[in-house]
Amino acid sequence: MRIRIEGIYDERTFQILEEEAISDFSFDFRPKSFNFLQQYRFMEMMSLFHAPRRRYYCHFCNESPSVIEKITSDIQTELSLSKSHWNESFFLEFSGDESPDFMESYGMPFFWHYSSDQPLEAVLECRCLGGIILEYDFLHRLHESEQLYDFREKFLELSVSFFRDRRGEFFLRRNWDSDIFPSLYEIFNFTAVSVPVDSKIELSYRQVDTEKMRWEIKNINVQAFSQ
Repeated sequence: MRIRIEGIYDERTFQILEEEAISDFSFDFRPKSFNFLQQYRFMEMMSLFHAPRRRYYCHFCNESPSVIEKITSDIQTELSLSKSHWNESFFLEFSGDESPDFMESYGMPFFWHYSSDQPLEAVLECRCLGGIILEYDFLHRLHESEQLYDFREKFLELSVSFFRDRRGEFFLRRNWDSDIFPSLYEIFNFTAVSVPVDSKIELSYRQVDTEKMRWEIKNINVQAFSQ
């Protein structure tokens, strides 16, 4: 199971993650986020660290099409990416009220943050859907109310062909200090765990504690393999 780090905002953090063999990186283009990254800073990092076989996610929430199109166009142009490399390395990520048609309209593989407000069946019909992201807090509430297994059966019944035939990916989004309940990693077969750059691993605002981050990454691996 891979680990994805989201909300990266500086070269130093990126370099440390490389040393930790992290290959999935999410960048936050949500203007109201503490981890908001300006496009020019993102392009600077890509010019330094972009490499094949790594995966880069551009996270948007109810953003205008013109902003998304500008960022994706500049990435492809400035990095001189072939279409196959583009589709294998760069992904859109949506966590707002975007409709299936909106997410599909860019012709790029995208990851969708599961929301009960959006019909799962309609999202699963999207040809460009690359993966689904589930929030740990949501799963924990279901677990506490004894509804988790019912949700799991309905969710997997609808998405079985996506995960099996289309090889779709399945991410768990959690915090570093989430109190993972026993058997979670047995109930769901996650492709990756996604955790944010936040105050849990920062010395101060936008100043990552590299040793703490290294330790927390190892701890997540231990948790996943021990359950």
